[in-house]
Amino acid sequence: MEKGGGQPEQEESEVSEAAGCSETLLQVNDVDPPVVFLCGRCQVALGDSLAWRGNDEEDDMIFLKSVSENVVVAKEQDISMAPKEFGCTTVALSCSGCSLKLGKIYKCTPKRLDCRRGLFCFDVSAIESYILGSGQNNALSEDRKLLTFETCASVEEEVEKGGRLFSVAKTPVKMETQPLSVGGKSS
Repeated sequence: MEKGGGQPEQEESEVSEAAGCSETLLQVNDVDPPVVFLCGRCQVALGDSLAWRGNDEEDDMIFLKSVSENVVVAKEQDISMAPKEFGCTTVALSCSGCSLKLGKIYKCTPKRLDCRRGLFCFDVSAIESYILGSGQNNALSEDRKLLTFETCASVEEEVEKGGRLFSVAKTPVKMETQPLSVGGKSS
């Protein structure tokens, strides 16, 4: 097996709508934030949206023209017996981190699947994606201050005060009752 690390061995075929494929062909534009595709099991990076070539919602696949070295391309070719791709020659893709089967590269296809030939075709169920810039951690706002040595001492002081108040509150209260006196007489 060999590492992916870029282009498939076979000459890359251009994806075009004229090829008769059912794939949705999307162009990455400046409005869409970049996406990183990760292994669904061990989370290593497999590729990104800069290599995006399209997707097929019916088959739950995405197509990339290049991938990271974390994608292992099998050396042996398989002939598919699946009804939609019967007779296609494919090469399996797997994760170098955990060996999860990720998808395939089509080496030989009928005309209707020519647009997939030479691309890295990932099963959507085997991958996850991360949109760059979507993290929830932001810089501290002005009303939140960093914990420094100076503020740490005052925090310790407050904790000690709270501990003393807690121990006082925990002390049982002893109540003594005395008879009431009415008009100088006790009852």
